[in-house]
Amino acid sequence: TELSEQLGQLDSDVRELNATTKEAVMELNDQQQRTERELQNTTTELKEELDKLDTAITELNATTRETLMEITDEQQRTQLELQNVTTELKGNIDMLATDVTKLNATIGEAVHELNEQLDSADADREQLANATNSVIDALEDVEDAVTRINASLAETAMELRDKQQGTELALQNVTTELREKVEQLENGVTMLNTTIEKAVDELNEQLELAYEEREELANITNSTIDALEAVEDAVMQLNASITNELPVANLYGDATATALSLNADETATFWNTNDSNPDFAPTLKGGMQYNGTIGAIIVPKHGIYYVYVRLGFNATDSAGESEYGYALKVGDDIISTGAIDSQYVGQLLTLGQGEQVSIEISQTNNYIVAKDRTIFGAFLLS
Repeated sequence: TELSEQLGQLDSDVRELNATTKEAVMELNDQQQRTERELQNTTTELKEELDKLDTAITELNATTRETLMEITDEQQRTQLELQNVTTELKGNIDMLATDVTKLNATIGEAVHELNEQLDSADADREQLANATNSVIDALEDVEDAVTRINASLAETAMELRDKQQGTELALQNVTTELREKVEQLENGVTMLNTTIEKAVDELNEQLELAYEEREELANITNSTIDALEAVEDAVMQLNASITNELPVANLYGDATATALSLNADETATFWNTNDSNPDFAPTLKGGMQYNGTIGAIIVPKHGIYYVYVRLGFNATDSAGESEYGYALKVGDDIISTGAIDSQYVGQLLTLGQGEQVSIEISQTNNYIVAKDRTIFGAFLLS
């Protein structure tokens, strides 16, 4: 009853340990899924921010190109107007030079006439006064022309200054606008870098948590494996304490096998494992097993075993001569052989857990198995 209670308690502990392990695995899977979803969301947000930044840069480039084109057009118009004003000034200067030339000619004629009149004592003073008045009028005309030219030059200079100030103001406005957009772009890049750094920090923290949870799960798994191994050892010890039997195997030949043909190098599989006659009943105790497919006894644990075999042959070849023999094998290795009818072969062998011991027929044509002369077995000594 105490052993049954212990087995029940061990089974309950194993179930609780399995449930705890499953819950830990499920929690780790959920955490990994959450981490993957958060990583995908963060990646999507970063892609959206990058798309916005790319759009802003594209718009800024377009605006900059348009502004530069406007400035270029304005410069070309200003240059064209300067050329027109320069041409007009040249025309006015040429006209002034022509007027001066005419004035010089008039003055020369007037002086010549005045000289002629002075030379002539009989010159009429009235004519001299008229000539002087003509000279004065001509000088006044020249003065008016010079005044008009100066006024035209002043107006042209003022127009040039106004246009230059307008161009400078436009350039200042464009420069200010460009600086503001560059500052906005720099602020956007700074915010994006901050967002990326925060996302990277969060991802690193999540990865560290995931690594820690993996380590915890690995520790839980190792603890589970250790606990299961301890339970397995306890169950084996409990089974050993219940049975309290040493590994023993003793098999007899099958009495129903008569004159069966067996080729050389074949393994004997004619051992009886179910016989109603208690004198020839098979013995498999202490964890010993028999594999009927390959005719092998399988030992349950490591130790020193005494393995024995005896075969009863009645075989004749086509020439009437007896040929028979057999070999004791551990796995695929031949340990010892027998070649005489009913010869008994026994040997101490060190065998490991799960190793297989079998009998191989090495020489035969036909054989008859005699139950009382055919035995195969093994038992643990230490």
